[in-house]
Amino acid sequence: MSKRLPSTSGFSSVQVNVGEVENKGIELSLSTLNIAKPDFSWSTDIIFGVNEESINRLETKADNIASQWFIGQPLSVYYDYKFMGVFQYADTVKGGILKDYFWTKPGNRTNAAYQPGRAYVADLNGDTAITELDKIVLGSHNPKWTASISNTFTYKDFELNVFIYARQGSLIREMRPNLNGRYQSYKVDYWSPTNPSNQYAQPNNTIDIQQYWQAMGFRDGSFVRVRNISLTYRLPRKLLDHWKIPSLSAYVNVLNPFLFSEYKTADPETVPYLSSYPTSSTSGPGPSSFNYRSFLVGVRLGL
Repeated sequence: MSKRLPSTSGFSSVQVNVGEVENKGIELSLSTLNIAKPDFSWSTDIIFGVNEESINRLETKADNIASQWFIGQPLSVYYDYKFMGVFQYADTVKGGILKDYFWTKPGNRTNAAYQPGRAYVADLNGDTAITELDKIVLGSHNPKWTASISNTFTYKDFELNVFIYARQGSLIREMRPNLNGRYQSYKVDYWSPTNPSNQYAQPNNTIDIQQYWQAMGFRDGSFVRVRNISLTYRLPRKLLDHWKIPSLSAYVNVLNPFLFSEYKTADPETVPYLSSYPTSSTSGPGPSSFNYRSFLVGVRLGL
């Protein structure tokens, strides 16, 4: 593994054998012939897979927070604050989280971090202050399960194939928006006195990178994608024999025509893992590649 080193060493990391990682899971496949008639057939191929990765042992016999390694957890985890929303004006009166909880600690009442419009993260250790002790493992970039299904329909000389792929239970990070008005940014639902959003804190032209910006950016990366649709027409055998051609077919192929996901900023499949640790990090995640939608028309000639 790549182990982080203190910056004073002159190196950022070193490759060492520091523990033991276990992977266990199952993969199931099923092929069926649903309909078989002289002029029409329908077949299905299904693959379902589950893989559980976990760190079983570390040389320190304890979690290595600096390297983001946690015993019993996968390698690619997100360790951060739990984002609860945005402080609202209703939180400043009796019964509100600011009035009844955070403002009970001296100094919090005038602290800019505990005001309406600022990000609200969970105080897990109950000391009415947000510190590193309030961070937890929020989830993993690894999906809980993946699956694919391919359906093939044939009618006389036509063949239609539809391939669908799904990845569920993956946690990803949102790209960091610019909320100070200095640079272009994608559209987000941010808080304002007239828009009490719980997605992003209030913009501020004096703050380039908002407090708890990483915590505000975790998203469910689950998706279902129609990976491929193809339609093929094969010329009849009588015609091919007359022309003395072994095979000839025409096809239309559509790659990545549809994507279904609650994550709308980018293609969740192309967002790589990037740890949000440490809090001082300003490295923003983003797509590392693109799944293009393409249309292809062609002819296959067998000789």
